[in-house]
Amino acid sequence: TDGLGECRGLEIVNLSKNPLLSLASVAGVVAASPLTDLDLRQCGVSESRQRLDAVIVSCPTIQTLNGRTLTAAERPYLQQLHLRGFRQKLVDGAPVSVMGSL
Repeated sequence: TDGLGECRGLEIVNLSKNPLLSLASVAGVVAASPLTDLDLRQCGVSESRQRLDAVIVSCPTIQTLNGRTLTAAERPYLQQLHLRGFRQKLVDGAPVSVMGSL
C-alpha cells in the first residue's frame, strides 16, 4: 500500500487477499480521504475486530468496511471507546491510543 496515501481522490479501495497484517500497513490508504469503501477481507489485519475498529475511527469518511455498511451509531460508539482508551486509532501511520503508543 506504499504510495496509495498520496492518492487523495481514492473513494473505493479493494485490498482483499493481500498480505496486510498490521494497521501500519493500511494507514496510508485510510488517510486517503475521501475514502468511503474499503475491503480488507482475507487480510491479516481483518482478523482482529479491534484493528477494524481502528480503521473506522481513523477514517471519518468511510461508510463501508469489508462489504458491510456502517451503522449510524457505530462510529460514535467506537470514538467513545477510543477516547476512553479502549480502542486505538491510526495517527501518522502508526496505531496509538489515548494512553500512548501501542
